[in-house]
Amino acid sequence: MSEEHLSNPAVLDEHGLQVTPSVLLPALPAEILGEIFVHCLPEQEMVRPDTKSAPLLLCNVCRRWRDVALSTPSLWGSLAIRFSRHRRRRNSYQNWLNLYQNWLSRAQNTPLSLCLDDSSLRSPYHPATVVTIPALLESAPQWRTLKLTLGRGLHVIGLLFRGDSNEFSPTVPLLEKLLLSLDNLLANIPLSFRNMPKLRHFALDLYRPGIQVPWRQLTTFRCADITVHDALEILRDSCNLVECSLRVYHRFPDVPADAHVKHLRLEHLALDFEDRRTLVLLDHLETPALKSLTLQFPIEALLVATMRSFLSRSFVHLQALAITGDDGMIVESLRAMPSLVHLKLSTSQAAPLFVQITGQPGFLPKLESLHVILDGGIDFGSAFTPPLVMGLLRCRWAPQTPGVAQLRSFRLASPLTLMARSVFAELTSDSELRRLKREGMLVYIGIWDLKDSL
Repeated sequence: MSEEHLSNPAVLDEHGLQVTPSVLLPALPAEILGEIFVHCLPEQEMVRPDTKSAPLLLCNVCRRWRDVALSTPSLWGSLAIRFSRHRRRRNSYQNWLNLYQNWLSRAQNTPLSLCLDDSSLRSPYHPATVVTIPALLESAPQWRTLKLTLGRGLHVIGLLFRGDSNEFSPTVPLLEKLLLSLDNLLANIPLSFRNMPKLRHFALDLYRPGIQVPWRQLTTFRCADITVHDALEILRDSCNLVECSLRVYHRFPDVPADAHVKHLRLEHLALDFEDRRTLVLLDHLETPALKSLTLQFPIEALLVATMRSFLSRSFVHLQALAITGDDGMIVESLRAMPSLVHLKLSTSQAAPLFVQITGQPGFLPKLESLHVILDGGIDFGSAFTPPLVMGLLRCRWAPQTPGVAQLRSFRLASPLTLMARSVFAELTSDSELRRLKREGMLVYIGIWDLKDSL
């Protein structure tokens, strides 16, 4: 195929007629072409209908592509419905309904990922939901992932939950993942999600006491706002949890002094503490299987002591830690974690840590991955310099001490400041750093992005 064909999709044949992609491409079997189409889907889990992206875009290329796309069920197994679009098109509810029904019918028996978002609607009984929701419920037996973002959607609540028991109404035998976000106006409505035999992943924006969930089934639980007391109760009831992420805040009543939860299966724990009073959660928790810990709270002596007590009480040999903190407190807390393999740190002063890793081979001897986010940038006069970084990379890429692991991955990110730009430019042009990359070290040094959040 010529370079012209590759660079210009609107090329002409010898008769001056436009050549379509089905002519340019080899005559691939429909199954293979359909599999290629699946890899063209947007990266997000829920696909919003858009003629400028797959799968609708593929239907507008040529007749063969349209036929293949329409006969590939896996292209249509995800659908995001945001009712804000209906608000701008008040007279097109039936058109949208037809689109959604056709979309889901093309999925045939494929398990579905569905998002319903009415958070931007002003009316709790908007005509768009009255028309759409009952039709969508017909596909409920195929739902595998469901994301509900409900604002004033009292009517949606009425359609999805039985009024007598507030039990989730549709039969959802395949549902594995439920993501729930409710407006505060709906906070006092008791809801039940018990009749979900395959539910394993549950995420909630704000925990509401009285919500009924099959906690013993869950392997993953995430909650953006929960009290220490409720968090301990859920950890006690969710005995099969492997991964848990919580943002914890303090409310009365206080946790009883004798409260104690020993969780035998929890491997990954992420905690975002509102203030120092919420650190008490770690005092009442024991997790002997823990491998990964993420803590978002400024490092101070109280957190260091609490964390050390928690880890020693659980007999934990942590492999991964993500933490926020500053200066010498970080070093002191890491001394008790010789088993760490992966360290992610958000700090304004990383120089003490780099000095310790470089000068003390016995400090974090298993470390293979180091990710540092300089959240305050790099200021003039900072002790954080290119020679300091290169000294760490040299000594840990080819360690001279037996038993010390090779540092295989290094990421250094910072907000863009004049000094950061200067330091990064000097580092990225360093011939020794380029040599380490050629030898196999994974290195990123530059401006921070989404990968640099804890």
